[in-house]
Amino acid sequence: MFCFELTCIFAHQIKRLEKIIGGIQQIGIGVPNNREMFDWYKSHFGTDVKVFDEAAEAPLMIDYTGGEVHSRSAIMALNLQGGGGFEIWQFTSRGTDKPEFEVQLGDTGIFAARVKSKNVAQLFEEIKAKSPDHCSDLLTAPNGDQHFFVTDPNGNYFNVVKGEKWFKDEKKVNGGVSGAM
Repeated sequence: MFCFELTCIFAHQIKRLEKIIGGIQQIGIGVPNNREMFDWYKSHFGTDVKVFDEAAEAPLMIDYTGGEVHSRSAIMALNLQGGGGFEIWQFTSRGTDKPEFEVQLGDTGIFAARVKSKNVAQLFEEIKAKSPDHCSDLLTAPNGDQHFFVTDPNGNYFNVVKGEKWFKDEKKVNGGVSGAM
């Protein structure tokens, strides 16, 4: 969402154009196996609506792909309860390379996608039952809210946090992306 410059009745009330982040449309998740990972994210995070499933060249990613245009396959997955989507993508013109170092909190870039939940403790138990080796402990943030971290089978981090706003009630314990860390 953008805050557009508006012409007001009183010229002295005209304000400068400023960009305001009002939400997150999607977060890209690079994986070597996007079809398998769609199923994993569907099972663990309820992102069960495919907005698209396509293959194409990705010229807008050239700054991140060594100056070369590469082909990729991507699936956009949403959870209808609300929040941003997962753009689950994989290269089709080359292999997927993991970092040559262990990614740690504090490194430059996005460490984890934040996923919102109506009941963090309940989602923790559900994910822990499905993927016990991929969950942190159930933690308490400085503000008193519960949260936890989970990694997908490719080592991508997610931080499950308390969600406040919901688009639709589908009787799921969580929604989609609510931020990034």
